[in-house]
Amino acid sequence: MILLDDTDDPVVIISIEIPEGVLKVMAEVEVDQERRHIFAKGLHLHGEGFDPNGLGASRLRQIAALVLEELDCEECRIEGGVRTTGANPGR
Repeated sequence: MILLDDTDDPVVIISIEIPEGVLKVMAEVEVDQERRHIFAKGLHLHGEGFDPNGLGASRLRQIAALVLEELDCEECRIEGGVRTTGANPGR
């Protein structure tokens, strides 16, 4: 299930409920409906209910593919935000 939070445009916050837990995603999002592309700039992720390292790259790709399907888009380009906490802040 994908839930959208009310935020100021163009920042979007979504909560994605999956069996492992809840994944919260925040980014500035641009959608090119003609080309069916999404660009997510400054993306931040926050997981609730996950084990440490419990959500790997392959699972994130599966989730991204499902979101693209839900939004009827073919491509998503992601530009990550600067880490503010955790391991190696500022990277």
